[in-house]
Order: sequence, then C-alpha cells, then structure tokens
Amino acid sequence: MKVLFVAVFIVAVSAVTTIHGRVGQAPPQRGEHNIVDQRPIPATPDYNGGIEGHILRGPAVPVSREGAVTNRPYQATINVLDDDGRIVTQLQSDTNGRFRLSLKPGKYTLEPQEKDSVSRAARQIVAVSPDTFTQVTIVYDSGIR
Repeated sequence: MKVLFVAVFIVAVSAVTTIHGRVGQAPPQRGEHNIVDQRPIPATPDYNGGIEGHILRGPAVPVSREGAVTNRPYQATINVLDDDGRIVTQLQSDTNGRFRLSLKPGKYTLEPQEKDSVSRAARQIVAVSPDTFTQVTIVYDSGIR
C-alpha cells in the first residue's frame, strides 16, 4: 500500500512540475502567463561573481508625461572586453532585457552591439569583485524625439 502511494505521489508531482514549471507553483490565473522559472542563474563553479542586470531601450514614445517611464526592456547582445580590449565573451539578454554572467574578478568593458542603425548604447566599465554580482543597467537610445 505504501509503495503504491509513493508511486502515485511521484507521478502526480511529475505531472504538476511538467505542466506548471516547478513543484508548488500554482497554475496561472486568467490573464497571467506561466513563467517556468525566474530564479537567477547560478554562478559557474569557477567564479562566484560577475555581472547581472537589465537592458532597456527608450524613449518608447515621442511625448510623455513628466515622471512617466518610457524605457522598455530590450533584447540585445553585449561584448565583454578585458583590460586589453580583447573580447572575453558575449552575452545576450532575454526578451525581458535581463542577463546574468559569471566572470572572474577584474575590470571589464561592456560594449553594446547595434541591432539597427538607430538604437545605440554607450560602453560601460564595470568592476567585478569576488563572490559578488555587480548590478548593471544598459540603456539603448531609441532615437525617438
């Protein structure tokens, strides 16, 4: 009897996990989207720190009210350069503009890549400390005025 109960429980948990993303996550309500998992990506075993943040593009509208948020999440590619200007790696933000990248401690230059002839973002220099993720926000200028 106990073996049968355990087998049924395992099958039920597997089904819920497959349908809803992880154990204990409620199904989406009307109008909500089922996001599988938004937990941060763990650092690689070699480096327990790096950079994380988001990429925005704006303004999204030519005229806005004072205090209105006009930047929108932006999916983009960023080259990560070392002190000598060599590309160490390249990162891609997700559709919500979020990214997380493990890096060894040091100083890096983030070089946003152009997706079109209008949207541009400035280079940024970031310092990565051991066991810490440096927060970064990159804003692409949309060219809308």
